[in-house]
Amino acid sequence: MSEAAAVGFSSRCFSPADYRLAVLANQAHGGDALEIGCDDAGLLPYLEGELPLLDLDGFERVTVQAPRFTDDDERVTAERLGSLDLPLVVHADRVRDVDAWRGPGRRVMVGNTGGPDRFGSAAEHLDGIFRALPEAGFCLDVAHAFTAGGPDLVERFARRFGDRLEQLHVGRPDVPRRPDAPRRPGGSLPDDPTLVGIALGALGRQVPVIIRRPVPTAWTQELSRTVRVLREVVVGFPAAVPV
Repeated sequence: MSEAAAVGFSSRCFSPADYRLAVLANQAHGGDALEIGCDDAGLLPYLEGELPLLDLDGFERVTVQAPRFTDDDERVTAERLGSLDLPLVVHADRVRDVDAWRGPGRRVMVGNTGGPDRFGSAAEHLDGIFRALPEAGFCLDVAHAFTAGGPDLVERFARRFGDRLEQLHVGRPDVPRRPDAPRRPGGSLPDDPTLVGIALGALGRQVPVIIRRPVPTAWTQELSRTVRVLREVVVGFPAAVPV
């Protein structure tokens, strides 16, 4: 990892299956982290064919987001994702057969979910998965955590699973871009840099940040500003010590 932890976009910000567009947009806006989203397990063969063709030079971090899959497809999906030999993120509520995810081992990052009633939105839910998958890392979606329990839950996740925390997700569509956008009457939602600052403040070190907000066009200069502002937050914290 470089001195400053990487910041960049998920392919889901753009055209979900246009991975070459995602690479070019990241490069154009100063992103040095890339997450490759695969919305459906049926697209895995396409992803497997596209991945060797992508120009990934210059990226500090490349990860894969697990697709939706049925219970019957979980094991084969985990095996195919593991064969890509990249860190991968799977939401906690999709991990039903924990044995299926032991194969990728340390490359697996379990992600929290949004909404107070969804499995994976509480620390206790993740405790059980991490007991079953002791090598797994953690991907903290700060927007999901905020919508499930406010800033206290963002901080609690970062502290409780800090030894596993390898990456942040920011910018889901249910978290508006403006800091004054209401969540409920009388309430408000913080912006992405604020949420990242809460998480890193509790963690006490840098981790890569992946932006996941859908954007209307890949070429607006606002995306360069988004990367720059988030990087300014990240570099305010100590870099991870190489192991």
